[in-house]
Amino acid sequence: MLALLCLSMISEAEAGVPMALDPLNRVMVGATWVGGPSPVGLTGSFESRTTRILAAEFGGFATPLPMEPGLGEDAERNEDLFYLRHGIYGDLGFRIPHHQPKGFAWEFHFRVGTGVVWSAHVSNDALVTDDTNYDVSPSIAAMGGGDLLFRFGQYGLRLAGKGWGYQVVDQRELTADFTFRPQVSLEALVQW
Repeated sequence: MLALLCLSMISEAEAGVPMALDPLNRVMVGATWVGGPSPVGLTGSFESRTTRILAAEFGGFATPLPMEPGLGEDAERNEDLFYLRHGIYGDLGFRIPHHQPKGFAWEFHFRVGTGVVWSAHVSNDALVTDDTNYDVSPSIAAMGGGDLLFRFGQYGLRLAGKGWGYQVVDQRELTADFTFRPQVSLEALVQW
């Protein structure tokens, strides 16, 4: 009887406060920087926390702005002829546990994942129709990074940094090179 009384008192005290293991979902939308001649793009993702320290995220990014002509003229290495343009991915985030005040909270996640990225081949003979429409090809990529999140109630901001590693294939010379490209994004989020 005493155990039931204690349990009901604990339940009443925690009413309206989510438990630490309750799943939390987030939608994030923002701007991304991927480097290169058309660096600014859009990003969006959906994240669901599965345990206290683990979260699964699925998202994508696109850099729709046109690229400058003559980009391949200054390239020193073959992998410098490829610029990251678009991608879709899935990752696991490992959250550093910490005390969460009700009004303001912060989180840090380490992330690892995989996805498909599209990179533009910017050599002069890879132009498709005009000076800014370069041939874009997909590659399977690995990703690692981290993000810092600040939340005020159910709204917040996230600053994320990722590194993409993938293999690019030069169809003209039939060579394959491994390349690494950074990505930084600033996103607004809603959590429920």
